[in-house]
Amino acid sequence: MKAAALSSFGPPEVLRTVELDEPDAQAGQVRVQVKVAGVQPFDCGVREGRFPHALVGDFPIVPGNEFAGTIDQVGAGVTGFSVGDAVLGFSTLGGYAEWVTVPYDQVVPKPADMPWKIAGGFSGAAQGARNALNQMRVTTGDVVLINGASGGLGTMAVQLAKAMGASTVIGTAGQANHEYLRSLGAVP
Repeated sequence: MKAAALSSFGPPEVLRTVELDEPDAQAGQVRVQVKVAGVQPFDCGVREGRFPHALVGDFPIVPGNEFAGTIDQVGAGVTGFSVGDAVLGFSTLGGYAEWVTVPYDQVVPKPADMPWKIAGGFSGAAQGARNALNQMRVTTGDVVLINGASGGLGTMAVQLAKAMGASTVIGTAGQANHEYLRSLGAVP
C-alpha cells in the first residue's frame, strides 16, 4: 500500500510516499480503507519529533491522527460494524496510508450527509470530546463545565454534553467568543 511516511524528523519535506505491507485487522480491530485524512497539530509535532512518547517502532513512521473511510476487514470480536460501513476515526499514527487498522472503539459511523472531506478532519476533536464526557459519565440533568469551550474540542464537547442531556453547559472562553458559546447552547 502507499503511505505518506517519515524516514527522519523535520519540516514537511521529510514526508515521502512509500510502499508498505497492507495491515490486517486483528481481534478487536477494523481495517479502514482511508478516503481522506486530516492534519492535526499533533501530526506536525510527530513529524518534527516533538512527541517521542507517542512513537513506537522505527522509521518509516506513518503519521495521521484522524481519518475517514470504509471498513474492509473486521477482526474477531468486533460488534456493531461490518465490511462496507463508512466510518470516521482516530489513531495515534497511521492515517496517512491507504489502509489503517484500529480498535473498533476508535471509529464511529460517518453520517450519510457528511462530506468525506469534512469527515476526515472531524474525529480528532469530536472523539476526544466524546471520550472525555464518557469518562465523566455525563447524564441527564448534569451541569458541565468545559474549559476552552470555543476551540475545536471544546465546541464538540459543548454540543455533545447538551446531546447527552446536560441541563447546563458552562463554557470558558475569551470575551470575543461568548456570543459563539451562546449559539452552541453554553453559558459563558
